[in-house]
Amino acid sequence: MGVQFFVLSFRSLASNVVYDAIYNVENIFAKSCDGMILAPKARQLFVKNHHTFESIPTIKNINAKVIDKTIGRYSVINPLDYLVAEKSFSKKVLILFAISGSQLDILSCLPKWRQNFDTVIAYICDSWGFETYSKNIRKIDHLFVALPGLVDPLKKTFGIPVSLVPFASDVLGQGSNQEARGIDVTSFGRMPMQYHDYLFQSFNQKSSPRLYYRFSPRAKEKFPSLPYENRSDRETTNLFYHILRKIRILLAFDTLYPGQQREFPESIITFRWFDGISTGCVLVGKRPTNPLMNELFDWEDSTIEIPDSPEQSPEFIEDLLKDADRIKQISRRNYYHSVCKHDWRFRIKAILEEAQLPLPTPLINELEELKLLRLRLEQEEG
Repeated sequence: MGVQFFVLSFRSLASNVVYDAIYNVENIFAKSCDGMILAPKARQLFVKNHHTFESIPTIKNINAKVIDKTIGRYSVINPLDYLVAEKSFSKKVLILFAISGSQLDILSCLPKWRQNFDTVIAYICDSWGFETYSKNIRKIDHLFVALPGLVDPLKKTFGIPVSLVPFASDVLGQGSNQEARGIDVTSFGRMPMQYHDYLFQSFNQKSSPRLYYRFSPRAKEKFPSLPYENRSDRETTNLFYHILRKIRILLAFDTLYPGQQREFPESIITFRWFDGISTGCVLVGKRPTNPLMNELFDWEDSTIEIPDSPEQSPEFIEDLLKDADRIKQISRRNYYHSVCKHDWRFRIKAILEEAQLPLPTPLINELEELKLLRLRLEQEEG
């Protein structure tokens, strides 16, 4: 007797770098908890009319509601079909990793989901915008978010247990503090582009020995034609981590820092901070003002502040790169602290314990691997 875990995924509905991090967490959870991934597809009627919905808001609102109340947006999945026949389970647990609260509507793909699952958990990354949340939010057993300031307001608004669990990284699978690093500076995603301009003009020239690399995302695909296993999603994630392992300095900016392409309502410690330290990068930029930052990144040089004047950034980074010993020490410290406390397995453990669920044997084994890795790193340091 035990618990069978199910992960409800959007991987058959969307493919882009925003979702890559989510799907990666789902894969880690499924492996660590011996879980099944359920991936519904969109109804063909909804797919065919999607562009009309998007271009004409009135039609979008009316037709989307009609589809929701009749056939539904998503193909139906019967979780009973996925039960492991040779095992007997005392409890079925469903977890959903989502970008926003509105995405909880995907639960409609599971008939009688509330009756069929003993425990239903959601982890929502962008947990603001309470007015956009699906009505399903009030039916789940526990909500987990990464923003400390929203825990109490969410509890009060929806009347459900809400807990704080920060983002993390796949330290055990992808982390490294290797010394051989061929890329001096890298940026990706949102950032003040003035810094990009000055670094490109200074470093990526024939006269410069420095390499500045701007990582470009692949094109987005709504309702992808190929299944997840046959797409480049996982390859992109592996390539992304491999590039990070080759980087000396990774640029990262607080979500509230001016001049970026997207506006955020709060200072958020996004995935890049954890992925950067787990792969031994030196983080240079503007440290998040989120109060949780001082608790999570509490060691020397966990982040280094870049000058406010973008034109000063090439000289600042050049001086930092010349201090090879400092770069090496920061890289080793960042990796060590990631091994100690910022792997997704620690977050999964926290989620399961908060939801009063047992820890699966694969997760226990992986946590032991992290402990042994930490001890080995401490022995190497003497």
